[in-house]
Amino acid sequence: GHAAVSDSHDYGATFGTVRRMIVYGGSPTLGGPATDNRVHIFTFSGSGFASGTWSDTTIASGPSPLYNHAMVLSPHPWNPAGRRIAWLYGGSATSNVLWRLEMGRLEPADIQWTSTSPADPNVTPGGRVGHTMFYDGQSGKLSIVGGSTAATPDRYLYQIERDLIGGADWIKGEQAAVSLSGHAVGFDPSQYKVVARVPEIYDPANNSWSLQPLAARSEDYYPQQFLVPRTPFRADSCRVVIVAPQRPSEYLDIPATGPAGPWRPIANGDPGFSPYTAAMYQPGKILVAGGAIPGLPPAMVGYAATLSAANVTNGVGWQQSNAMLSPRHFHNLVLLPTGAVLAVGGMTGTSVPDDWDPADAAITPESWDPDLRTWTSLQQNPGIARKAAASRSPF
Repeated sequence: GHAAVSDSHDYGATFGTVRRMIVYGGSPTLGGPATDNRVHIFTFSGSGFASGTWSDTTIASGPSPLYNHAMVLSPHPWNPAGRRIAWLYGGSATSNVLWRLEMGRLEPADIQWTSTSPADPNVTPGGRVGHTMFYDGQSGKLSIVGGSTAATPDRYLYQIERDLIGGADWIKGEQAAVSLSGHAVGFDPSQYKVVARVPEIYDPANNSWSLQPLAARSEDYYPQQFLVPRTPFRADSCRVVIVAPQRPSEYLDIPATGPAGPWRPIANGDPGFSPYTAAMYQPGKILVAGGAIPGLPPAMVGYAATLSAANVTNGVGWQQSNAMLSPRHFHNLVLLPTGAVLAVGGMTGTSVPDDWDPADAAITPESWDPDLRTWTSLQQNPGIARKAAASRSPF
């Protein structure tokens, strides 16, 4: 039930390359309780792996003895001194603290633990065991996959920005087709997509752009973003709400001066399905309708939900509305002059635009009444459905 990471780092001419394995936690007996809170280090001799020396140290400010936790090493230093960083999360079913183990060249004396708290302490993956964790050096994120919470396996992916740790929130992301615990995960960087993570703000008065590093966010599909009024109203800033299919909705407050961010989760920000389209039908009021429930294959749904700007921070979040008459995804939601919202195009089956089956076309538009919160079927139009389905493709 222990965890270990391997570290090889060049400390320059004075110390040269250090090759070592860092071990923490576990039980001395199979199935027994965790009793060891020492950091064990095996430093390899020469260029091989057959010999070396063990050392260990106890750090008073570190985590309690743990088992079935996860550790991962960042592939590059995160501090000016070039000290190495390993991250630890979970273990013993109750620990929900993200720990940072900072290591210099001289072990065991040159090691220290630091507990790291996100901006919102109420948003974490929760205490868990049997999970896995990996670090994506290209997107700059720590990710946790699966594990068990209160004896219940979890299927969600949780992520946190590594360069904003201490000022960022955990994000509950995509869910796997099955719940996982006691598994293994391998990260394939060759499949990585280049994503612009840092947003920019354009100032028309100065004809200039400014980067917003505190608002970094990776979103490679088509997130819907809406400018909404702040509640209570503030004249010195504005608020943006983002609705994405992969994870719960979030909001970003942008001050009149200074940096924006970070993105913060909306309480009850999960509409209950993965929407690929949204529309603001009244100032500060957003509708999502249609989409999918993740799975293999994904299940098409006609669910609908609304979000009011007044409910972004008060815990109300998304409110369920009457479902669409025809489940669909990859469609468009269009605001009409009457205030109604038109759902047009999309697909009703499990095919995707790269392998599109005409039999899956949603050829019957329908409109949503914001007062009655009900849908009405309209005249069929196969041509519009086909074009709209293609225009909404995220692939």
